[in-house]
Amino acid sequence: MNIWPLGVGGWMPSYGRQTNSTLIEYKDNLILVDAGTGISNLSEYQVILNKYEEIHLILSHYHQDHVMGLFFLPKFLKNKKLTIWGPGRDFYPEGCERIISRSADQPFGTTGYETIAGEVQCKDYNSQGFEIGQIQVKINQQNHTLPSFGITFDDKLHIASDTDVNQDILKLDVQMILHECWAKDVEAAKEHASMDGLVKAYNHVLGEVKAEAIGIIHRNPSISDVEYAKWTRAPFFIVHENQRIELVD
Repeated sequence: MNIWPLGVGGWMPSYGRQTNSTLIEYKDNLILVDAGTGISNLSEYQVILNKYEEIHLILSHYHQDHVMGLFFLPKFLKNKKLTIWGPGRDFYPEGCERIISRSADQPFGTTGYETIAGEVQCKDYNSQGFEIGQIQVKINQQNHTLPSFGITFDDKLHIASDTDVNQDILKLDVQMILHECWAKDVEAAKEHASMDGLVKAYNHVLGEVKAEAIGIIHRNPSISDVEYAKWTRAPFFIVHENQRIELVD
């Protein structure tokens, strides 16, 4: 599995960080998780995009900092098929297609969501998860202002953004976790994960942790990476945009 973080910030771009999006190449599939402003970094990956006729996009939820990059996709996917997976009627009053359509219709968009790529298909997911080719995609609901979901790919990777700390996530049987971190302590983070909260939870379940590393993403736009670096100790690490992360069997 090859992983390229396209955006590692939350809420708004700052300190050179774009908002949340991750590009994954795995088992002959190309997958995007979330479509924040990090989608703009796809301009660096044209060679990889050229290898695939279909791209899958998984949305953890529909907040603007996770979907505003949808409007950038025509630049990269004009001749591609795009399948968008989003939380459906089990969690929201409307399905993925209707939610995406409303966000792209006038006056917010110009030509509708159908022009995001050469061909666009929207699919709802539920608590049972779904499959992309030979990849098992599992989801778990997170504690957030609206339903938000962590995404797990086989026994390789879990991505958790817009969530507080959940010890069960740290016990997942995966090689790596990419987890949000909004501030140093619980009080400052409020409904989001904090570094102190993550470290305490990690130490509490240390004997059950399978992940070899936990990357810090969805970072606070008011806090620099220099400050984050002061808080971060192994197995936690700061994820940087456009770095290549490889997970091997």
